[in-house]
Amino acid sequence: MDRRWMLVDGAGKFISQRQLTALTGLQPVLEDHLLIRHLASGNEMMVDQAAFTATVEVEVWGQVFKAHAAVNSINPWLSDVLGQEVTLVYMAEEDYRPLKSSPADPVSFADGYPVLLTCQSSLDDLNSRLEAPVNMGRFRSNIVVGGLAPYAEDNWQRLQIGAIRFRVAKRCARCHVVTIDQQTGTTGKEPLRTLGTYRREGKKVYFGVNLIPENTGIIHENDPVTILA
Repeated sequence: MDRRWMLVDGAGKFISQRQLTALTGLQPVLEDHLLIRHLASGNEMMVDQAAFTATVEVEVWGQVFKAHAAVNSINPWLSDVLGQEVTLVYMAEEDYRPLKSSPADPVSFADGYPVLLTCQSSLDDLNSRLEAPVNMGRFRSNIVVGGLAPYAEDNWQRLQIGAIRFRVAKRCARCHVVTIDQQTGTTGKEPLRTLGTYRREGKKVYFGVNLIPENTGIIHENDPVTILA
């Protein structure tokens, strides 16, 4: 259920930590239902998927598509916690957003691609250059791979994890969200400044790769990774 919930503003446009660093103070927990916990106060709100009955139009990076909006008290509570009016929306099975670069493939509320993969060795290399190390949470990856050379992922075209095959869409260009401390919500210059000294090409700084799955199924922690091309 990763990236199937999203906050939007009054115009239906997606909200992320780019505009609202206070989002770091919310912790989603998915069990039988979605639980949203406000870390500073300890207050929490349970969200039932059955509450998402209103169909609305939402926008992510210029793409407008249908989603389902919550109609219970979660929206006033979230708006109060975050200090601005927001609506929680859910991507149900009937909601569909195509990939811009590959319209036959679906994507959720993610920025642009279904899966983001990073390598632990790449982070280790970055941390060796930083005065204060950062954790992988800064990069919000779905999959972290170990046991490879730093930035080996730059050269992959296709890979398999467990029984699932993926093709590499592109390397992931990083924005200033990686400079936000996910525990405090404070923003600095690292690790983007240091990454830019050796991972910059033109105006973009790269870390990790975006993947598109070629089949469906479940992957597990410690599944083997095979580079196919």
